Amino acid sequence: MCIKNRLRLAIYTILQMLKVITMARDPTPKCPVDKSHTVFLDPTDNFYYCKEHIEANLGAGKYHGRIDELERGWLINMELEYKEKTREVSGRSTITNEELKTYFTRFKDKNLRIDVLKKILGPPSGSDTPLIRVNDSNKSTAVIPSSYLLRLSRHTRERWRQRRKTGEDGTPLVRFWTDGFYHPEREKDSLLERMQEAMEMEEISEKIDNLVEDLEEMLPYTDIKTSKNEQGHVSWTGTQIPEGDLPDDWARWEEYKALKDAIRHWETIIGVKKKDSILNFEPFGERPRYTEEGDLAQ
Repeated sequence: MCIKNRLRLAIYTILQMLKVITMARDPTPKCPVDKSHTVFLDPTDNFYYCKEHIEANLGAGKYHGRIDELERGWLINMELEYKEKTREVSGRSTITNEELKTYFTRFKDKNLRIDVLKKILGPPSGSDTPLIRVNDSNKSTAVIPSSYLLRLSRHTRERWRQRRKTGEDGTPLVRFWTDGFYHPEREKDSLLERMQEAMEMEEISEKIDNLVEDLEEMLPYTDIKTSKNEQGHVSWTGTQIPEGDLPDDWARWEEYKALKDAIRHWETIIGVKKKDSILNFEPFGERPRYTEEGDLAQ
Protein backbone atom coordinates (compact mmCIF):
# COMPACT_ATOMS: atom_id res chain seq x y z
CA MET A 1 0.00 0.00 0.00
CA CYS A 2 1.40 3.40 -0.98
CA ILE A 3 2.00 6.16 1.50
CA LYS A 4 -0.88 8.21 0.06
CA ASN A 5 -3.44 5.41 0.65
CA ARG A 6 -2.07 4.74 4.12
CA LEU A 7 -2.52 8.40 4.96
CA ARG A 8 -6.13 8.35 3.69
CA LEU A 9 -6.88 5.25 5.77
CA ALA A 10 -5.40 6.84 8.89
CA ILE A 11 -7.44 10.03 8.39
CA TYR A 12 -10.62 8.00 7.81
CA THR A 13 -10.02 5.97 10.99
CA ILE A 14 -9.46 9.12 13.05
CA LEU A 15 -12.65 10.72 11.67
CA GLN A 16 -14.69 7.61 12.57
CA MET A 17 -13.30 7.62 16.09
CA LEU A 18 -14.15 11.30 16.48
CA LYS A 19 -17.66 10.59 15.20
CA VAL A 20 -18.17 7.86 17.81
CA ILE A 21 -16.84 10.10 20.60
CA THR A 22 -19.09 12.96 19.47
CA MET A 23 -22.15 10.69 19.41
CA ALA A 24 -21.34 9.37 22.88
CA ARG A 25 -21.09 12.92 24.24
CA ASP A 26 -24.17 14.17 22.39
CA PRO A 27 -26.71 15.19 25.07
CA THR A 28 -29.58 15.22 22.58
CA PRO A 29 -32.14 12.55 23.59
CA LYS A 30 -33.44 10.00 21.11
CA CYS A 31 -37.05 9.41 20.11
CA PRO A 32 -38.15 6.44 22.27
CA VAL A 33 -40.38 5.12 19.46
CA ASP A 34 -37.81 5.23 16.66
CA LYS A 35 -34.16 6.08 17.32
CA SER A 36 -33.73 7.20 13.69
CA HIS A 37 -36.21 10.08 14.03
CA THR A 38 -34.92 13.63 14.01
CA VAL A 39 -34.90 15.29 17.43
CA PHE A 40 -34.41 19.04 17.86
CA LEU A 41 -34.40 21.55 20.70
CA ASP A 42 -37.01 24.31 20.49
CA PRO A 43 -35.35 27.47 21.93
CA THR A 44 -38.75 29.07 22.63
CA ASP A 45 -39.67 26.59 25.39
CA ASN A 46 -36.36 24.68 25.83
CA PHE A 47 -38.03 21.26 25.17
CA TYR A 48 -36.83 18.54 22.81
CA TYR A 49 -39.23 17.48 20.03
CA CYS A 50 -39.45 14.68 17.46
CA LYS A 51 -39.84 16.10 13.96
CA GLU A 52 -41.53 13.00 12.53
CA HIS A 53 -44.12 12.81 15.33
CA ILE A 54 -45.04 16.48 14.90
CA GLU A 55 -45.48 15.99 11.15
CA ALA A 56 -47.58 12.85 11.73
CA ASN A 57 -49.91 14.73 14.09
CA LEU A 58 -50.38 18.00 12.23
CA GLY A 59 -53.18 19.98 13.78
CA ALA A 60 -53.02 18.06 17.03
CA GLY A 61 -50.49 20.37 18.63
CA LYS A 62 -46.72 20.27 18.98
CA TYR A 63 -47.16 18.86 22.47
CA HIS A 64 -47.67 15.35 21.04
CA GLY A 65 -44.16 15.37 19.62
CA ARG A 66 -42.42 16.40 22.82
CA ILE A 67 -39.76 13.84 23.78
CA ASP A 68 -40.59 13.62 27.50
CA GLU A 69 -44.26 12.95 26.66
CA LEU A 70 -43.30 10.36 24.06
CA GLU A 71 -41.11 8.65 26.65
CA ARG A 72 -43.98 8.65 29.15
CA GLY A 73 -46.37 7.17 26.61
CA TRP A 74 -43.84 4.56 25.51
CA LEU A 75 -43.30 3.44 29.11
CA ILE A 76 -47.06 3.12 29.64
CA ASN A 77 -47.52 1.08 26.46
CA MET A 78 -44.37 -1.04 26.55
CA GLU A 79 -42.85 -1.22 30.05
CA LEU A 80 -45.47 -0.52 32.71
CA GLU A 81 -47.39 -3.81 32.63
CA TYR A 82 -45.64 -6.81 34.23
CA LYS A 83 -46.31 -9.85 32.06
CA GLU A 84 -44.59 -12.59 34.08
CA LYS A 85 -46.06 -14.75 36.86
CA THR A 86 -47.45 -12.74 39.77
CA ARG A 87 -48.16 -13.38 43.43
CA GLU A 88 -50.80 -11.74 45.60
CA VAL A 89 -49.54 -9.58 48.43
CA SER A 90 -51.81 -10.48 51.33
CA GLY A 91 -50.29 -10.30 54.78
CA ARG A 92 -48.40 -13.53 55.50
CA SER A 93 -49.93 -15.41 52.54
CA THR A 94 -47.35 -17.41 50.58
CA ILE A 95 -49.70 -18.89 47.94
CA THR A 96 -52.51 -17.31 45.92
CA ASN A 97 -56.06 -18.61 45.72
CA GLU A 98 -55.59 -19.49 42.06
CA GLU A 99 -52.42 -21.43 42.87
CA LEU A 100 -54.30 -23.30 45.60
CA LYS A 101 -57.01 -24.21 43.11
CA THR A 102 -54.47 -25.33 40.48
CA TYR A 103 -52.52 -27.55 42.89
CA PHE A 104 -55.45 -29.15 44.72
CA THR A 105 -57.41 -29.80 41.55
CA ARG A 106 -54.50 -32.03 40.54
CA PHE A 107 -54.28 -33.55 44.05
CA LYS A 108 -58.02 -34.32 44.23
CA ASP A 109 -59.21 -37.94 44.77
CA LYS A 110 -55.69 -39.40 44.81
CA ASN A 111 -53.69 -41.13 47.53
CA LEU A 112 -50.67 -38.83 47.80
CA ARG A 113 -47.30 -39.48 49.45
CA ILE A 114 -46.86 -36.89 52.19
CA ASP A 115 -43.06 -36.75 51.81
CA VAL A 116 -43.38 -35.87 48.12
CA LEU A 117 -46.22 -33.42 48.81
CA LYS A 118 -43.92 -31.58 51.23
CA LYS A 119 -41.35 -31.13 48.45
CA ILE A 120 -43.99 -29.87 46.00
CA LEU A 121 -45.30 -27.30 48.48
CA GLY A 122 -41.83 -26.40 49.77
CA PRO A 123 -40.05 -23.05 49.49
CA PRO A 124 -39.91 -21.50 46.00
CA SER A 125 -36.55 -20.48 44.58
CA GLY A 126 -34.92 -17.69 46.57
CA SER A 127 -37.10 -18.17 49.67
CA ASP A 128 -36.92 -20.12 52.92
CA THR A 129 -40.69 -20.07 53.48
CA PRO A 130 -42.71 -22.99 52.06
CA LEU A 131 -45.82 -22.33 49.98
CA ILE A 132 -47.74 -24.38 52.56
CA ARG A 133 -46.32 -25.87 55.74
CA VAL A 134 -46.95 -29.64 55.44
CA ASN A 135 -47.28 -31.53 58.73
CA ASP A 136 -45.45 -34.79 58.05
CA SER A 137 -44.65 -35.68 61.67
CA ASN A 138 -47.57 -35.13 64.06
CA LYS A 139 -50.27 -37.66 63.09
CA SER A 140 -52.78 -36.11 65.49
CA THR A 141 -53.14 -32.97 63.33
CA ALA A 142 -54.04 -32.39 59.69
CA VAL A 143 -51.42 -32.70 56.97
CA ILE A 144 -52.44 -29.35 55.44
CA PRO A 145 -53.53 -26.58 57.86
CA SER A 146 -57.32 -26.33 57.64
CA SER A 147 -57.11 -22.58 57.02
CA TYR A 148 -55.83 -23.33 53.49
CA LEU A 149 -58.69 -25.72 52.73
CA LEU A 150 -61.10 -23.08 54.03
CA ARG A 151 -59.61 -20.52 51.62
CA LEU A 152 -59.89 -23.09 48.84
CA SER A 153 -63.52 -23.84 49.71
CA ARG A 154 -64.43 -20.17 49.62
CA HIS A 155 -62.64 -19.69 46.33
CA THR A 156 -64.08 -22.74 44.53
CA ARG A 157 -67.47 -22.91 46.34
CA GLU A 158 -66.76 -26.60 46.99
CA ARG A 159 -66.21 -28.01 50.48
CA TRP A 160 -62.70 -29.50 50.57
CA ARG A 161 -61.74 -32.34 52.94
CA GLN A 162 -58.57 -34.23 53.79
CA ARG A 163 -57.74 -37.52 55.51
CA ARG A 164 -54.54 -39.27 56.50
CA LYS A 165 -54.04 -42.78 55.12
CA THR A 166 -51.29 -45.39 55.17
CA GLY A 167 -50.00 -47.59 52.36
CA GLU A 168 -49.61 -51.34 52.77
CA ASP A 169 -45.86 -50.82 53.21
CA GLY A 170 -46.43 -48.15 55.89
CA THR A 171 -45.96 -45.14 53.61
CA PRO A 172 -47.77 -42.07 55.09
CA LEU A 173 -50.43 -40.84 52.66
CA VAL A 174 -53.08 -38.14 52.46
CA ARG A 175 -56.21 -37.84 50.33
CA PHE A 176 -58.10 -34.66 49.38
CA TRP A 177 -61.67 -34.59 48.07
CA THR A 178 -64.79 -32.43 47.88
CA ASP A 179 -68.17 -33.36 49.32
CA GLY A 180 -70.67 -30.85 48.04
CA PHE A 181 -71.38 -27.18 47.55
CA TYR A 182 -69.85 -24.76 50.02
CA HIS A 183 -72.36 -22.32 51.55
CA PRO A 184 -70.26 -19.54 53.11
CA GLU A 185 -73.14 -17.75 54.84
CA ARG A 186 -74.78 -20.92 56.17
CA GLU A 187 -71.55 -22.24 57.63
CA LYS A 188 -70.04 -18.89 58.51
CA ASP A 189 -70.23 -19.08 62.30
CA SER A 190 -69.04 -22.66 62.76
CA LEU A 191 -66.37 -22.33 60.10
CA LEU A 192 -65.04 -19.11 61.58
CA GLU A 193 -64.75 -20.83 64.94
CA ARG A 194 -62.91 -23.78 63.41
CA MET A 195 -60.72 -21.49 61.35
CA GLN A 196 -59.81 -19.44 64.41
CA GLU A 197 -58.96 -22.61 66.31
CA ALA A 198 -56.92 -23.95 63.38
CA MET A 199 -55.02 -20.68 63.00
CA GLU A 200 -54.29 -20.58 66.71
CA MET A 201 -53.04 -24.19 66.61
CA GLU A 202 -50.90 -23.44 63.57
CA GLU A 203 -49.44 -20.30 65.15
CA ILE A 204 -48.67 -22.14 68.40
CA SER A 205 -47.07 -25.05 66.51
CA GLU A 206 -44.94 -22.59 64.58
CA LYS A 207 -44.02 -20.83 67.83
CA ILE A 208 -42.93 -24.18 69.33
CA ASP A 209 -40.86 -25.00 66.22
CA ASN A 210 -39.06 -21.65 66.50
CA LEU A 211 -38.40 -22.13 70.22
CA VAL A 212 -37.04 -25.65 69.59
CA GLU A 213 -34.69 -24.25 66.93
CA ASP A 214 -33.48 -21.58 69.37
CA LEU A 215 -32.99 -24.22 72.06
CA GLU A 216 -31.04 -26.52 69.74
CA GLU A 217 -28.85 -23.68 68.48
CA MET A 218 -27.98 -22.85 72.08
CA LEU A 219 -26.32 -26.23 72.66
CA PRO A 220 -22.54 -25.92 72.13
CA TYR A 221 -20.40 -28.01 69.78
CA THR A 222 -17.10 -29.82 70.17
CA ASP A 223 -14.50 -31.10 67.68
CA ILE A 224 -15.22 -28.17 65.38
CA LYS A 225 -13.51 -28.33 61.98
CA THR A 226 -13.63 -25.64 59.28
CA SER A 227 -13.18 -25.93 55.54
CA LYS A 228 -13.18 -23.54 52.57
CA ASN A 229 -14.50 -24.33 49.07
CA GLU A 230 -13.23 -23.05 45.73
CA GLN A 231 -15.39 -19.92 46.00
CA GLY A 232 -13.86 -19.07 49.36
CA HIS A 233 -16.95 -19.86 51.42
CA VAL A 234 -16.10 -21.21 54.87
CA SER A 235 -18.16 -24.04 56.39
CA TRP A 236 -17.77 -25.97 59.60
CA THR A 237 -18.75 -29.27 61.18
CA GLY A 238 -18.73 -30.49 64.73
CA THR A 239 -20.36 -32.72 67.31
CA GLN A 240 -23.23 -31.17 69.26
CA ILE A 241 -23.07 -31.72 73.00
CA PRO A 242 -26.38 -33.22 74.25
CA GLU A 243 -28.07 -31.72 77.27
CA GLY A 244 -27.08 -34.64 79.50
CA ASP A 245 -23.36 -34.00 78.91
CA LEU A 246 -23.40 -30.28 79.63
CA PRO A 247 -21.26 -29.19 82.59
CA ASP A 248 -22.97 -27.93 85.73
CA ASP A 249 -21.24 -24.55 85.39
CA TRP A 250 -22.42 -23.94 81.81
CA ALA A 251 -23.02 -20.19 81.54
CA ARG A 252 -26.34 -20.46 79.66
CA TRP A 253 -28.21 -22.91 81.92
CA GLU A 254 -30.71 -20.32 83.13
CA GLU A 255 -31.54 -19.12 79.61
CA TYR A 256 -31.73 -22.72 78.38
CA LYS A 257 -34.17 -23.81 81.10
CA ALA A 258 -36.36 -20.75 80.47
CA LEU A 259 -36.69 -21.78 76.82
CA LYS A 260 -37.63 -25.34 77.85
CA ASP A 261 -40.31 -23.98 80.17
CA ALA A 262 -41.73 -21.88 77.32
CA ILE A 263 -41.84 -24.87 74.98
CA ARG A 264 -43.63 -27.02 77.56
CA HIS A 265 -46.09 -24.18 78.24
CA TRP A 266 -47.18 -23.98 74.58
CA GLU A 267 -47.22 -27.77 74.21
CA THR A 268 -49.64 -27.99 77.13
CA ILE A 269 -51.97 -25.45 75.50
CA ILE A 270 -52.32 -27.52 72.31
CA GLY A 271 -52.74 -30.78 74.26
CA VAL A 272 -49.29 -32.39 73.94
CA LYS A 273 -48.80 -34.81 76.82
CA LYS A 274 -45.57 -34.65 78.79
CA LYS A 275 -44.53 -38.13 77.62
CA ASP A 276 -44.85 -36.97 73.98
CA SER A 277 -42.97 -33.68 74.43
CA ILE A 278 -40.22 -32.83 71.96
CA LEU A 279 -38.03 -32.25 75.01
CA ASN A 280 -37.90 -36.03 75.59
CA PHE A 281 -36.00 -36.53 72.32
CA GLU A 282 -32.34 -35.98 71.49
CA PRO A 283 -30.47 -33.74 71.99
CA PHE A 284 -32.66 -32.57 74.90
CA GLY A 285 -33.73 -35.97 76.22
CA GLU A 286 -32.65 -39.61 75.98
CA ARG A 287 -35.12 -40.85 73.35
CA PRO A 288 -33.59 -41.05 69.84
CA ARG A 289 -34.94 -38.48 67.40
CA TYR A 290 -34.81 -40.83 64.42
CA THR A 291 -35.86 -44.45 63.96
CA GLU A 292 -33.55 -47.16 62.63
CA GLU A 293 -35.05 -46.55 59.16
CA GLY A 294 -34.03 -42.89 59.36
CA ASP A 295 -37.56 -41.52 59.86
CA LEU A 296 -38.41 -38.85 62.39
CA ALA A 297 -39.56 -40.51 65.61
CA GLN A 298 -43.18 -39.86 66.58
